[in-house]
Amino acid sequence: MSSSQIHLEIDELPLAAASKRLSQLQQYFQPDNPRLETNPGEKGEKELDIIRERTMADKDPITCHVLNTYTGRPGAGILCVLTLVSSEVRPTSTTNKQPMFTATTDSDGRVKKWSSESDSLSISSILTQLPNRAGSNTSRSTWSLRLCGVDEWYREQGVEDCFWPEVEVRFAVDGRENEEGWRHYHVPVLLGPWNYSTYRGS
Repeated sequence: MSSSQIHLEIDELPLAAASKRLSQLQQYFQPDNPRLETNPGEKGEKELDIIRERTMADKDPITCHVLNTYTGRPGAGILCVLTLVSSEVRPTSTTNKQPMFTATTDSDGRVKKWSSESDSLSISSILTQLPNRAGSNTSRSTWSLRLCGVDEWYREQGVEDCFWPEVEVRFAVDGRENEEGWRHYHVPVLLGPWNYSTYRGS
C-alpha cells in the first residue's frame, strides 16, 4: 500500500464519521421525531405535566444559588434564612413571628428546599393564603433572604478581612403557584469577600 493510499484512507475516516453524524442529526430533526413535535397532543401534554410536577416537587417556589466569586466555585455550606417580611397576612402563631425558613447551601451552592419550625408551614401554603392586592387579582409579598456568617465562612477559607458579616437580599414575589402567569422565584447571589450582586433568576 502506497503512502498516498494511506493518506487517502485516513482523510476519508473523518469524512465518513462526519457523514454518519450528519445522518443521525437529520433523523433526529425529522418532523416525525416525537421529541420535537410542536403539538404533542393530549398524551404528550399529560407527560409534560407529569414532568413539570415532578420537577416542581423537588423544589420550593423560592430557591437560591450562591456562587463564590473569590474562588469561582459554588458557595457550599452557607446558612440561609428566608423570611416573609411584609404582606397583608398577619402571623397566626402565638409568638406573632413572621414566617421564617432555614437551609444550608448544598455542594453546588443551592437551596432547593427550606425547613421551618412547623411541619405544617411551607412557602407554598403562605403564598396560597395571601390576599389579592387592591384592584388586582394577584397578591404581592416581600421576602428577605439572608446569608448568615459570611465573614466566618470566608475566614475558614483564609480570607481574614471579609467586609460582610452577613448579606441580605430583599425581593418581591407576585402571585401564587399554579396561578396564570406564575413564575418560579430563583435568587442567585454572586458573593465575594468585598462585593456581591444578585438578580432575578429562573
